[in-house]
Amino acid sequence: MKLKEFIENQFNYGYCCILAVPEFSEEPDNKVMGVEEDVTFTCKARGRPKPDIEWSINGVPAQCKSLI
Repeated sequence: MKLKEFIENQFNYGYCCILAVPEFSEEPDNKVMGVEEDVTFTCKARGRPKPDIEWSINGVPAQCKSLI
């Protein structure tokens, strides 16, 4: 038996990727604010792959001063 065949028979390699549906682990609260008032929303989400969080207002991407 050649060395390559011996090694191939001794080791099996595999890759397993478990996907998870994104879900909120902390949902943002509803808030009512006046025009030109600053507001802060926070949320957390989990899943695999890690979800990206994007904010929108009536379907339009929000213009945020900062995202943390």
